Amino acid sequence: MLKKTHAFLSAITAAVLLCSCGAKGDSSSKTESSSAAEATTTKATVTLPQESSSADESAASNEQSSITPLMWKITTPEGNEMTLIGSMHALTDECYPLPDRIMTAYESADVVACEFDVIENGADLASQLTLMNESMYEDKAENIALHLSKETCDGLTGFFAHYGYNMDIMKHYKPWMLDMLCEQLISAEGGLDTQKGIDMHIVQKAHDDGKEIFEAESFELQMGIFTGLSDDVYDVLLSAYTVDNLETLKKNLTDTYEVWKKGDISATEAYFTQADEETYGALTDKQKAALDEYNQALLYERNKGMAECADKLLKEHKNTFFMVGLAHFIGEGGIIDLLEQKGYKAELI
Repeated sequence: MLKKTHAFLSAITAAVLLCSCGAKGDSSSKTESSSAAEATTTKATVTLPQESSSADESAASNEQSSITPLMWKITTPEGNEMTLIGSMHALTDECYPLPDRIMTAYESADVVACEFDVIENGADLASQLTLMNESMYEDKAENIALHLSKETCDGLTGFFAHYGYNMDIMKHYKPWMLDMLCEQLISAEGGLDTQKGIDMHIVQKAHDDGKEIFEAESFELQMGIFTGLSDDVYDVLLSAYTVDNLETLKKNLTDTYEVWKKGDISATEAYFTQADEETYGALTDKQKAALDEYNQALLYERNKGMAECADKLLKEHKNTFFMVGLAHFIGEGGIIDLLEQKGYKAELI
């Protein structure tokens, strides 16, 4: 069930890619030591996420989008209501303006709940600088070759070269950052924009409208999870990023997007339970264990905390718009399953 849901992706990866632009084109002539020095000097460079103008322009039209992402509704005996929607953190212009079924639920909500406030955290320069600095190894002699297999490193070298980036610089970033960078590159090539993610759009609107925003998690919690995963996990995740695997990666991204916007529950459940062999090939027992570690940390443990937050909001607030990554709602151990175990009845709407 490995499906990434990096809500904070756009807040940091665009800056890193811009920092690495010196590695393009003529960068192959640079020495490793000069590349490492250049990488070190770019650590404090940050590009903050901006509200998407194209999404705003699209929203100004009268024609609604035809997307139908999965949504659920829970009503308590006391009359408190919650609309739950599975988000996707990178979308396209065709998703906007959002349809009435989404916006009516948003407008009637007293509280907007999300994974974390991507707008507020994106504007926090101090935290962005800290994060950028933590994304690289402090010791210039340390690099990913000491943490990942040679085969994975070789694949990444070709992958980054395909996009014009020099591995002499990229290798000084830690595996968790490289994973985000790779996903950002694939998303951009697939036409999906993290600045157009529905979570960023809705949270920005909530700020503009003065609605209460409730963070089901926090930026620090998510970062702690990603930075705390083992090298074995990242060796499997990053092994997928090779030139030979590009078409499969782009297809997986397109499939995820199509499943999200159509909102067919049966198709979604089937998609999120399919084997990872299509992306990673035949997996060893060690690799399967690493992916299990990833799913446990990224999905199932977080689902428990998100379900507790939903339970709290259902008891304390009259009307809540609850929006987190789609994968968190699906199947056994998902938020819907956990809330139903607490006695709530979730109606698919």
